Amino acid sequence: MIDNLVSYSSKQHDVISRLSVEVEYRGVSNTNLNYDFWFMEKGNQLMDKASSAAQSAKETVQEAGSQVQMKASEAADAVKDATGMNK
Repeated sequence: MIDNLVSYSSKQHDVISRLSVEVEYRGVSNTNLNYDFWFMEKGNQLMDKASSAAQSAKETVQEAGSQVQMKASEAADAVKDATGMNK
């Protein structure tokens, strides 16, 4: 009977050791998963900011282009008026 208790006790220690390793592994895995989600969220936020900045830059360049085009047209009209070609 005592031999069986010792054998049962040592088997219990093996099971407990394996369970604690599994729990620790799951904890590390969950932590890594949380970091993965955090990095994905931060990456998405950066992409959103970059997209907004690109859109803003595009609008600024388009506005500047429109202004340059208007000034060039006004200058061409002024030259035509001054040379009498606008008649």
